[in-house]
Amino acid sequence: MNIRAAGNFLLKWCLSLSIIWTSAISPSHSNTFLNFSQNYTITVIDQKTGEPLIGATVWNTTSNNGTTTNIEGQAFLENIGHRDIIEISYIGYQSQQIPFYELRKKMKGLVRLSEAAIQLETAIIVGRKDQPEEEIPFIVQRISKENIAFSNAQTAADVLRENADVYIQKTQLGGGSPILRGFEANRVLLVMDGVRMNNAIYRNGHLQNSITIDNSILDQIEVIYGPGSLMYGSDALGGVVHYRSRDPKLIYNDDGKGFQIKTNAYTRFSSANKEKTFHVDLDYGTRHWGSLSSITFASYDDLTAGSVRPKGYPGFGKRKYYTFRNENVDEVRSDDPDIQTVSGFDQIDFLQKIKYQPNERLFFILNMQYSTSSNVPRYDNLTDTLEAANRLKWAEWYYGPQQRLLTSFKMRTLQSSPFFDKAILIASFQKIDEDLLKRKFRQSHRTFQLNNVYVYSFTGDFDKYFDKKRRHNFSYGFEVSYNQVDAIAGNTNIKTGKIVNNELTRYPSGGSSLRNLAAYANYHWTSRDSTLRLNLGTRFSDIKTQINYLRSDTSLIQWPELYFKGISNQNNALTWGAGLTWNSKDYWQVRAVVSTAFRSPNLDDLAKIRPKNGFITIPNLTLQPERSLNYEITLAKQFGKVVGNRGVSFKLSGTGFYTELKDAIVRELGVLPNGDSTMVVEGKLHTVQQNKNTGFATIRGFSANILLNIKNRFIIKSGINFTKGRRTYYEEEENIVIDTLVPLDHIPPVYGQTSIIFQKNKFKIEGMVRYNGAKPIDEYAVNYIDYHQDCGLEINREGMADNVEAGLIDKNPPECKSIYKGLPSWVTYNVYSSYQLNEHFSINLAVENIMDIHYRYFASTISAPGRNFILSLRGVF
Repeated sequence: MNIRAAGNFLLKWCLSLSIIWTSAISPSHSNTFLNFSQNYTITVIDQKTGEPLIGATVWNTTSNNGTTTNIEGQAFLENIGHRDIIEISYIGYQSQQIPFYELRKKMKGLVRLSEAAIQLETAIIVGRKDQPEEEIPFIVQRISKENIAFSNAQTAADVLRENADVYIQKTQLGGGSPILRGFEANRVLLVMDGVRMNNAIYRNGHLQNSITIDNSILDQIEVIYGPGSLMYGSDALGGVVHYRSRDPKLIYNDDGKGFQIKTNAYTRFSSANKEKTFHVDLDYGTRHWGSLSSITFASYDDLTAGSVRPKGYPGFGKRKYYTFRNENVDEVRSDDPDIQTVSGFDQIDFLQKIKYQPNERLFFILNMQYSTSSNVPRYDNLTDTLEAANRLKWAEWYYGPQQRLLTSFKMRTLQSSPFFDKAILIASFQKIDEDLLKRKFRQSHRTFQLNNVYVYSFTGDFDKYFDKKRRHNFSYGFEVSYNQVDAIAGNTNIKTGKIVNNELTRYPSGGSSLRNLAAYANYHWTSRDSTLRLNLGTRFSDIKTQINYLRSDTSLIQWPELYFKGISNQNNALTWGAGLTWNSKDYWQVRAVVSTAFRSPNLDDLAKIRPKNGFITIPNLTLQPERSLNYEITLAKQFGKVVGNRGVSFKLSGTGFYTELKDAIVRELGVLPNGDSTMVVEGKLHTVQQNKNTGFATIRGFSANILLNIKNRFIIKSGINFTKGRRTYYEEEENIVIDTLVPLDHIPPVYGQTSIIFQKNKFKIEGMVRYNGAKPIDEYAVNYIDYHQDCGLEINREGMADNVEAGLIDKNPPECKSIYKGLPSWVTYNVYSSYQLNEHFSINLAVENIMDIHYRYFASTISAPGRNFILSLRGVF
């Protein structure tokens, strides 16, 4: 009995133990044994590049729950059992299913995913902070390196015009000034690799600085629409254009040994200006070190415009005469009127990047860029005439070599601390040369303006998460920058070579500086189901400009004694913004943004001296910042979804915005320090003007886009943009000041483009229609600077004086009444294609402006290319 009882007891004990053990190892009960479950952080990266994969799905198939990775590629899982199966997936990558015990012990929580055979979609990272697009409340357009290559755009400005809702103005072939929502030049912020390009002498007119960026080495371009002052400070009234160059690629393997070398090269020819571009870059990488070297050379001849002019504009854009130097004598010649003679230039760009990444959470990048060019002819001035069409005013008028040097050092760490979970620091130095040289027809003295700008900056951006799921994010940062401007002016006798520094400098000849100090803070909240996102932020900026004049300047203007001792202009601004984004699970999206922005007057606003068209602009050192209040709302809906080569999707989106601009800086009549309203410059009497904070302006507009995608093979996309601006204009009648609303400058007419794309395997073709509405006379800005010298009448319309010889103005009508016809509308038809020849080579062929239409973009003083054949050959080794 005792033995049987003992046996029964032993059998029951074994059965009980078996049940307990079975429960412990069973996947469905793994979390119940001895409280073995735990919390764990998993990091997902790209197998080749080591970059974190943002938005990857990390799913516990055992408990049927999971999450997605954040900007660092990390996902936090709770209550994981020892034998739970974790599935990691990402669009365009091969999925993995891994037992948790293996993931924790062998892989140390680090998962490397390899690309699938078909790359479908990637997360979009934008801005200086490398933020996911969904965390930014503003509309963002991304132009990938694939689209840059496919469009075969000649410059970084042309890329924007051909791939985004950005309007580009050109004064000369070597130009390209972006217009975003009615703001242009120093009211739009240009950024290169997280470093702001806008400096102390960025003008309020048209700029050409964007062409100093080599689009051959760009990884992507991010266009952020709407005020960007919270992150970037002054100048971002209309938006931010962020150019991002490629980084060196490292290799990732288990033993950390070996290296890889990759070479990219291409050559391109365009018929309209006989463009010849050559590019090569070398990418070398090991486990911890990488190097990227790049060089691009481009040569552009004189641009040929279209031969088919719009009805009623028979002389539109014809280049009837041009100057030519023959045996040291200026002569006037005539040639094909469709060739815009003396518009070509050459450019060469260098880039060198070195990357060091000791581990997955830390890297350093040294970034060196240099761009230089030949002389860049100022085409609009070279077409300026006197009393007859063959009496050209200028024999020479050009920008000296456009030189830009950028050196920056960037550090990014993902190592968590009590103060941040992510930090990015960027220290940079820039040197920019902007020289202007001009000589009147058959004159022996060539005047020059030599302006050198030195920019030092240091920025820091930090992110701290308040919870494990990272739904609450607090970001903060700072910016310190210093601009030093040196200006020299004089003339050179082209016969004797004698140089005399006795000309009026554009900027104070005693040297000037601009200092900027800023700090910001931002809170980002995401709902539990990630359908709702809230952004709240504020920024404080303090800007000081120091200006010095030399006593030698007194030969032209009698400055007060205070000016020679050094004077300053200091102002500050507190800006804020709030944005709410809702994304439903059935693909509805609503964005609402209210924000403020500002633009502090720079040296060009405060102290520029420039004679033009019978007026001379002189300094006004009491200017205050322009300030804006912006309202914006976006509504979008997507029907269906495309995954790989399956499915159909259709997306509609529309954005409306309204901006109030207060204390707008406007050029008005002024007086010299001694009270005079006129002065003599170069032997002629000029009326004095000054920039003043007297303007109030409103800008409103909308953009609409549609996108139809059928199996990622057949795509139709279309976009249209409309903007309208008004500002107050003050005039005096019988000692009574009357303010009226007049059109605001820099407002383009309605414009857009529609594309049809077909792509299969190695072949891709796109047919594109670009269209631009008319700009009637009553929509041009009132501007004192346009003055008809022959008639003594104020033209009072933006850009009119520059378009007399373009055929848009009848210069000598009956009774000397200038009749302005306005800018005609136009439509162009274009075709782009590419074919992958083999593993190493591909070919691109395009035809632009097939109908050879003669047209100009609004405010441009050089006509666009005529029928243009483009051929490029690309190689990857």
